[in-house]
Amino acid sequence: MGKSDPYILEFYKSILPDCFYESVALLGNQKDNSFTASIKCQEKDFYDLALDNWNINDEIWKIDKKYDLVVSTRCPYFSKDPKAFIEKCLSMLKPGGTALLDWGLGD
Repeated sequence: MGKSDPYILEFYKSILPDCFYESVALLGNQKDNSFTASIKCQEKDFYDLALDNWNINDEIWKIDKKYDLVVSTRCPYFSKDPKAFIEKCLSMLKPGGTALLDWGLGD
């Protein structure tokens, strides 16, 4: 976790509505942290290179689900094509869904 992540995650907590999500995708996260654990949801999917189920620079992401909420910290910065990364994240959303993406380089 980068030095800026705790601040970004606290900000995310402050702006998310206090509601229950059906499904949440956490990109670049291997497991729950204080922020992800605070998200009330039925299903939480973690995607990370270390989990061997996601690579930010793959041409095609093998994610065939749609989510109410997609969260990713710092990944756009590390992707080869940040614009394509953001477009892929947005394509993962259900209608009316929310994406929380940031550059987050306060390291």
